[in-house]
Amino acid sequence: MSYIEYLKPIPVKINYFSGTTNSINIESYSTIADLKEEMMKLLDYSMSKSIYFAVYEICSKKTCTEERFLDDDEAVCDVIALWLKDLKKQEAILEGWEFKLYLSKLF
Repeated sequence: MSYIEYLKPIPVKINYFSGTTNSINIESYSTIADLKEEMMKLLDYSMSKSIYFAVYEICSKKTCTEERFLDDDEAVCDVIALWLKDLKKQEAILEGWEFKLYLSKLF
């Protein structure tokens, strides 16, 4: 919240299935499409190829893993806020949960 309050760019960690990571700065109103565009630029990929990629959310839990592709029109801050809400809501039960964003090629 302090990033939004002081109008500072918000760093978002992006994971790749190769094990590497990058940090992308977003604004409070940035969508998944905006995040994907910045990732494509960072990787020096043509924007025409962006339709073959998606941002992927993974929640690792003790007993299972939940995964989903994020819609391009979702706000990145809304996704992160939902993670924080889940972690605070049942903190004792959720011990060990980890949320990550990945750039994934669509098949």
